[in-house]
Formats: sequence, C-alpha cells, structure tokens
Amino acid sequence: MRPLRLEFQAFGSYPGTEVVDFVALAKRGLFVVTGPTGTGKSTIFDAMVFALYGELPGSRTGNSGEARSHHADANVETSVTFDFEVDGRHFRVTRKPQQERPKQRGVGTTTQTAAATIVELKDGGIAWQITQMRNVTVRCEELVGLDVSQFQRVVLLPQGAFTAFLLAKEADREALLRPLFGGQVYAEATEWLKKEARRLDELVAESDRAMGHHVLNAANALAMVALAWGNEELLAADLVEAGDAAMQERIEALTGTRAGHRAAVEQFEARANGASERAATAEKAAELFDK
Repeated sequence: MRPLRLEFQAFGSYPGTEVVDFVALAKRGLFVVTGPTGTGKSTIFDAMVFALYGELPGSRTGNSGEARSHHADANVETSVTFDFEVDGRHFRVTRKPQQERPKQRGVGTTTQTAAATIVELKDGGIAWQITQMRNVTVRCEELVGLDVSQFQRVVLLPQGAFTAFLLAKEADREALLRPLFGGQVYAEATEWLKKEARRLDELVAESDRAMGHHVLNAANALAMVALAWGNEELLAADLVEAGDAAMQERIEALTGTRAGHRAAVEQFEARANGASERAATAEKAAELFDK
C-alpha cells in the first residue's frame, strides 16, 4: 500500500479540516513528522487507521466515538478520507463516526450514525463502490494485506513497541511477517506436505501391519508342515523372529523332504497299481475254475 492523500476534519486534536499530501512529501524522499508533544502528530496516523479499519489505535481501539475533536464546532462534521494505491490501483475510503449533530429544525441535537464508503477510482470515474461498514473494513484488510492489529504493529510501531516485537514469541512474529513477505503460499505448501507425509506414514504403517499378518500366517503354516513331515516342533513366533532368511532356509529344507515324500508316494502308487492288476488277473482265473 502507498498512501496518497489524507484529509480529515473535526478529528482528534484538529477542529478544522487538514490535508496531508503524501505524494508531494514523497517527492522529497525521506520525510519526518515531528513537533513538540501534544501537537497532533499521532492524530495524523490515527486518522489513517480510522479510515481503513474504523478503529483508533492503542487503548482507544474500538471506541470510534473518541475520533471527534472536542474543540470542533458543533456544526462541523467529523470525517476522514484516505486515498491510497495498491498495485497501481487508486482507492478512496471515507469514514464518519457516530456523532451528535445539531437538529436542522428546532433545538437540541440528533445522533448521526456511523458510515463508511470505499471506491476504486479509475479513468476519472468510480469503478465500484462498497458502503456497508463491515464490508468496507474487510475490503481494506484485503487490499492492505493486514488487519488492524498487524497494521499498528508494522506501519505504526509505537515508541518502545519495537523492542516488544523483537521479544515476541516466534509464532507471533511469524504470523505478522508472513503476510508482509508473501509467505502464505509457502505456509500452505508446508502444511500440505505435512498432511501428505502423515497420509503416507499411515499407508506404510498399514502395509507393515498387513505384511506382519502374512508373515505370521506363513510361519504358522511352515510350523504345521514341519510337524507333519518331519515331527519337528517349531514355534511360529520363533520363525518370525528368526527373519526371512531363516524361514527361507526352512522352506528349502522342507522342499527336499517334500520331494522324498513325493517319490515314496509314487512308489506306493506303483505297487498299488501292480497289486490291483494281479488281483484282477487272479479273479479272472478263479472264474474259469468256477465254470
């Protein structure tokens, strides 16, 4: 944000109308707002904050009724108009606090409600306009990139507050500096990466659990085979603890045993087939004697 022009009347310590031309001052390079205590230096910046956020800095924050000058004539309306530029676009925000005004007819006063307006000035006209007070504040926050608290700590750092900023907790400084240096995109990317890492960790943990379940099932099956084929009692837990290499050695050893059992089965089958054939021949011979 680049300030262009600030105009306020009946505001703070100034009973009349004052104008600060920041464009003219900027041509001089670095400039200083200076003067004795109580001459209204802070009021200039109070007006800027009030225009953008509808609040007064410091302990007066939120009490916009204090914006009106106690020295102003009753007929002079309290208002602040602030022109500023963002990315080459010209904006103008105007605010008026709630205030007592003389009645137009009769005697006494009437309460004038607070009001706010923000417009974008473009090509000598108004591109768009917002009038609802809360919406005006939200739009200013979006354009400036800071809320009222951050704006005060960054742009209007009071005397002694710089030390407080340096001594602030890391999380507080990070929340303040992130919008200033465009770090939000990196914060979002970091948060996404953290969530993705947690998701992948969960997938790995689920895979580990499934693999452990399958390994235990394999160890149980191996122990049952070892007991059935070789009368060797094995504990599945011991096989799992021994590791994959030890289990593979057991499987290879039992593969040899399986081959031996298969050969023995084939011999028994051959003998059984031979016996069946001989039995069939004997039965046929017996039938001849029966005749």
